[in-house]
Amino acid sequence: SGAAARMADLALRSGGLGVLFMDLTETPWLPQAAQSRLAGLARQRNSALVVLTRKAVGAPSLGPLVAFRVAARRRRVGVDRFLWEVEAVKDKRGQLGWQAQGARRGVDGLR
Repeated sequence: SGAAARMADLALRSGGLGVLFMDLTETPWLPQAAQSRLAGLARQRNSALVVLTRKAVGAPSLGPLVAFRVAARRRRVGVDRFLWEVEAVKDKRGQLGWQAQGARRGVDGLR
């Protein structure tokens, strides 16, 4: 996560991104100092920082600086059909509990 934080720092400092996705699904941890620095850079650059992790719904988020957290699930219902659901489990804006769901066809080759 140290290398990911350094790359995110450089990308945010460029000022050319509206949204930056950080994939921490393999190692869902980011030091508090890095979270604070990246959140500040995102705010200064008018960008959104989205950190992807893989955790149980009841597990704590990365830290107190996380403003928004969703739980996403998908279930195969056919050879190339999936049902998906997204639920807000943390939202500092005060809109906790919203859900969205739907059905989609998977891309060719998806297993």
